[in-house]
Amino acid sequence: MKILHIVPSYKPAYIYGGTITAVAGLCESEAQLGHEILVFTTTANGKEELAVLMDEPQCVDGVKVHYFKRITKDHTHFSPTLLIALWKIAKKVDAIHIHSWWNLVTMPAVFICWLRGVKPFFSPHGMLSNYSLENRKSGVKALFHKSIGRFLLRQTILHATSQQEAQEGRKLIPNWRYILAFNIVELPPLKNYRADGSNSIFKLVFLSRIHPKKGIELLFEALSLVEFPFLLQIAGKGDDSYEASLKKLVVQYQLTDSIVWLGWLNGEEKYRLLAEADLFVLPSFNENFAMVVVEALAVGTPVLLSDQVGLKQYVLEHQFGRICRPEVNHLMEQLVSIQRNEQARNDIRRRAIPQIYEDFSPTIIAESYVDAYKRETNIK
Repeated sequence: MKILHIVPSYKPAYIYGGTITAVAGLCESEAQLGHEILVFTTTANGKEELAVLMDEPQCVDGVKVHYFKRITKDHTHFSPTLLIALWKIAKKVDAIHIHSWWNLVTMPAVFICWLRGVKPFFSPHGMLSNYSLENRKSGVKALFHKSIGRFLLRQTILHATSQQEAQEGRKLIPNWRYILAFNIVELPPLKNYRADGSNSIFKLVFLSRIHPKKGIELLFEALSLVEFPFLLQIAGKGDDSYEASLKKLVVQYQLTDSIVWLGWLNGEEKYRLLAEADLFVLPSFNENFAMVVVEALAVGTPVLLSDQVGLKQYVLEHQFGRICRPEVNHLMEQLVSIQRNEQARNDIRRRAIPQIYEDFSPTIIAESYVDAYKRETNIK
């Protein structure tokens, strides 16, 4: 198949977080299956521009990537040349997969596909969640959705990474056609990242973007109520003012000696941090997928998630951890229960690694996407 992916930013613009990794992983895995993959993206790299060639597609880890100049330096990423190129190629590819929302790359791209008689696949990457619509700039988003957005979304086939995301999508667009497929996660090399023996103190790790939707305040308050000694390691970055407010909260709850701020970690450091923890915790108010949950389980670490995290059903089915409501007392109760049961944690550590490498094989997941493209576009 000839497959075109459209995304506002692409590697090496890692400043935009997990979406970059997920989209690149999908494109590279589809290319490794022998399909012709082309990416249309912009030079966006935060407030700066990527130093890349723009005249023709570049080969980036086996994928043809065409970077187009954007004329806005903000999150809108408006690129007229990208949209013109899409108009020309839309009828010449077998499938178009659009990633992200609330910007002037993907929303006009859906409109162009409609004009050209093409029904694209669409991955919201969490941007159409209830949390996203009900919080920041909700008035503007709600108005756009009612006036234009709903029409545009109806012209697409939703790609959901979990049943939770599919259900949220169908609340916005009743009977929205959708495909269900995991994100591709870059799994660590199979090796022992954890030192032998038990930790002398219960170690928890939070590794994610530091953002109000992640429920970090809930975690701090819940930990202030437990009676066992612990060390919470926080790996991630966020808005400076928000991080400052969290650090004031740590002082207020008298947790200064029990919390370590590590900043953003990647690669070997990240996997070792996850592996050496007794528990990974993510009490988010909304999370469509959460790749870090897969990364934690891939090194054998049990997880504690809120019931608003998309992978909760997978964790429950395999008994890889606990699920809690995003409420202080319920979170505290689950923390206490997990801390007391070392045998259950060791059992998860033994079972999780082989299961994750089987279920999240990039080849198998990429094949599921291609099968869905063929099924929905009637390609034999």
